[in-house]
Amino acid sequence: MKAYHIKDIAYFKIYKTRNKNYERQYIIWNTNYKFNEGHTHRYTIGECESIVQHILNKTNPKRLKGWREFNDLIVSYIRLAEDEVYINHLLNLVSNRNIVKSILDSNAG
Repeated sequence: MKAYHIKDIAYFKIYKTRNKNYERQYIIWNTNYKFNEGHTHRYTIGECESIVQHILNKTNPKRLKGWREFNDLIVSYIRLAEDEVYINHLLNLVSNRNIVKSILDSNAG
């Protein structure tokens, strides 16, 4: 699939692409990391912009849906964030140890 660059916010790049079912989605990449180590996939441009602003300002995401969706959102924040204190704060927002394990496992490979 092709990805089209649509926006820069600070050191983040946002791309529009499609998933395997040809549904629109977006990729956020923290350019301070290699692509495979510092990107995440999200569903709307507004969500991408919000995530980037939260990371830049080190603020909490809002939990608008259930815990599973919130955990997935936190994983995206952690993949993009650089500040260890902020990352630890994000980890404290989620109570599911499996999420922590999946983050550590994905970073180890």
